[in-house]
Amino acid sequence: MTHAWPSAGGHLAEVIGHEIRNPLASAVANLGVLAEMIDERDPRAPFAARAMSDLARASSLLTSYLDLERSGHAEREVLAIDTVVRRACERHATGSVRVEHRDGAPGAMVHGNSHLLERLLENLLENAIGVGARRIEVVTGQHGGTCTIEVQDDGPGIPPQLHDKVFEPFVSGRSSSGLGLALVRRIVELHDGSIALVPSTRGALFHIELPVSWS
Repeated sequence: MTHAWPSAGGHLAEVIGHEIRNPLASAVANLGVLAEMIDERDPRAPFAARAMSDLARASSLLTSYLDLERSGHAEREVLAIDTVVRRACERHATGSVRVEHRDGAPGAMVHGNSHLLERLLENLLENAIGVGARRIEVVTGQHGGTCTIEVQDDGPGIPPQLHDKVFEPFVSGRSSSGLGLALVRRIVELHDGSIALVPSTRGALFHIELPVSWS
């Protein structure tokens, strides 16, 4: 049996986002065609590339904002946390990036939404990869009624002065839209859990706690 979280009241944002998404997608497509028509040695080429990059960032920002609004409407069910973590890790392991998953909680179940939990992990993995991490460890564990997930990367880390603000919208400390970690925190809180950025001598270390489902 599945259950839904109460509405987050994001209908207006959804409508506005839809109206913006269509012309934005058209602009990206048309600029892409124009960029292909310009020789890379043409002095106008860098401007086209910059415009493409800016539009891509705007599109990413819009997607992140809509995901933030939609997250309160998700269905939830009893899930094996290992399956969710493994899927997210497998999608982000590439030839240049090593993503290791160590399951210290075999059989641990949580009550939640698989799409949102995977998105949570994907945001953390993509943030790490985006700042140059080449090795990421994802470790799951269980301590009594609490399931833990730790994500550690070997990137440059997050400046200490941002540790207390890193989960606030538009404060990322990394090269992203600034909504990724805000969405991560929202997803964790919707699952009655907690997340913390733990001081580390190597890269960034995020510690997540979720309540175990015994049903």
